[in-house]
This record gives sequence, C-alpha cells and structure tokens, in this order.
Amino acid sequence: MNTSSLVLPTGIQLTYYDSGLTHRVQNNKETCFTLFALHGLAFNALIWKYIFPIAAKQNIRFISINRRGYGGSSPLTRDEAALLSSNGPKFLDDRAQELLNFIHLFFQQENASHIEGGFGILGWSLGAISSIAAVANVQNASEAVQQTFARGFRSLTLHEPPSQAIGMRLDPSRDPTFYMPLTDTFIPASEQLSFFTVWVTSYFQHNHSRTPHSSKNLINAAPSSSHVPTIYHIPPSVMPDLFLQNGGVSNDLDAWMNVPVDVLKENYEKAKAWKDGDTNVNVHLVVGEMSPADHVWGGWKVEEEEKGEVSVKWIAGGNHFSHWDASEDTWTHILKECKT
Repeated sequence: MNTSSLVLPTGIQLTYYDSGLTHRVQNNKETCFTLFALHGLAFNALIWKYIFPIAAKQNIRFISINRRGYGGSSPLTRDEAALLSSNGPKFLDDRAQELLNFIHLFFQQENASHIEGGFGILGWSLGAISSIAAVANVQNASEAVQQTFARGFRSLTLHEPPSQAIGMRLDPSRDPTFYMPLTDTFIPASEQLSFFTVWVTSYFQHNHSRTPHSSKNLINAAPSSSHVPTIYHIPPSVMPDLFLQNGGVSNDLDAWMNVPVDVLKENYEKAKAWKDGDTNVNVHLVVGEMSPADHVWGGWKVEEEEKGEVSVKWIAGGNHFSHWDASEDTWTHILKECKT
C-alpha cells in the first residue's frame, strides 16, 4: 500500500492510498479493475487498510482517497467553508467535480490504457453523498472527464449510506427519528466525539425477520452487548493516523446537513440513470445487518421501493465498520459485485 497525492487543476491536493498494480497486471500484462473508495465522517482513507490485500487477490487496484481536510488533503478555504451554511448544493457540486477530476487525472498520470480494465466508485457512509453526486454530475464535467467515464465507468457501490444520502425524506408520523450522538445536547460538547466513536462502531440487534419492515423492528440508540465495538479493536497507536483530531468533524457534518434532501434525491436518481451507451451503471447497496438504525432503514426501504433496480447486499452480523471487522470471504464477495 503506497501513499501519494494528486494536485487538481484548481490547485487542490488530494492524498490517497494505493494498492498498486496487481500481480496479474505486472506478470501477465492483463488489465485490472480500479476501485476508488471514499471514506465517511471522522475516519479517513486509512479505514480501508484491511481491504487492500483482499482487493489485490480479486485483481482490483484499490484507491482510497482522503476527502478535503483529511489525511493531508487540502483543507477547505474560507470561501468554501462559507458555502457550508449559504449554499449546500454548490458545496456538494464542487466536491463532486473534485472527485471526477481526480479519477480522470489519476488515469492520465498512471496510464490511460488502464481505463480499459474498468473502474468503479465505492462511497462509505457520509462519503456516499459525494460519490453519488459525482456520478450525477458527469455531464457537467469537462469533455475529457466525460470521455474517461464513457470508456471505463462500471459501478457505483454505496456502503452504509445514511438514508438521507439516497434522498429518503422521513415522515415524522410514520418513520423513526434517528439518534445521533453528535447532535445529542445531553452529552457535553467536549465528550460528543469520543462517545460517537464508540457508538457508531457498535452493533445493534435489529429484527430483520419481521416483514414488512417497520421502525418498530429497529434498535435506535442502545448497542447490543453481543459484540465489542470496533473502536476497541483499533490500536491506540493507529488512531492518530486514522481519525480526524481537530474541529473538522463538526464542519464536515454541517456541510452535508445543509444539502436539501430534494437535491440528494435528484442526484441519486441521476446516478442510477447514468448510461454508458445503452447500458446503465450498476448500483449496489452494502449494509451490515447490525449497523446503526438509519443505515439499516435505508437498506430496507431500497429493497421495498426499488424492486431490484438497486441490488442490496446484507452483511450477516456486520456493523458500520465491516471493512475493519468483517471476514475476507465477505469482502471477496462484495468486491466481486463492485466489478460487475
């Protein structure tokens, strides 16, 4: 796994981790599939570290990108930060174009012929929002970027997206109000982030067997005692390299909270409709059965309302951090789907 960076035409630097070319490419001159992964809130691109060797076995070059303000990627400028409250949709469109340009320039920098092996985007948690927006905005990118996507883009995988990320407008009279420690005013502000890291990496014992699914089948706040939260499996020595330590977490959350759900819904529908010629991009949803309620609810609703238009892969016994906790067999299957 190598660490590198790429400077966009705007001067923005994005750092990333790269599994490198697979042995089959190096030894047999084959092509490989390239998967660009985008992390979520608080935890940076290193959260994918255990997926790199699994991806290599599947002839996948795995690229995990640090979003703005994480892991050496350029922080937001003052003007960009001002958009957090004044123009959420513009902020989102700008981040989408950064991802599109990164992917195009990556192939130009490495070898444009690698596009022929195909590529996909994998957005985890909050990172799903800008991943969806990128695909929805390909038509607004430069001609060169559009050509790159026309040549090689194959799949969009949404790993544990918040329900809002896929445009679900909650009805207070029918749908649950999801618990979030970072907005819980009963927790002292100085302790919210520490509590969040334990809570979001916990396991929740939802009732998946009762259908049709309802909010009564969800555990909204209290973790199960059946599993140790993932955070306790991460060595303290690793945390400084893995976790955003400064006030950027609240800014990051605020950015996406200020994007209207109608905009997110429109992006989601555009992303699903993206075509390479006559072929739609394949959209996959991956959700752990024991993830926080919001993510499970989104998976249930996609299954019920989209009738197979988007495939849903449930990780048995998986939580929100299955890429750290789950087995190699589980992720081997997921990565195979990413390639289709």
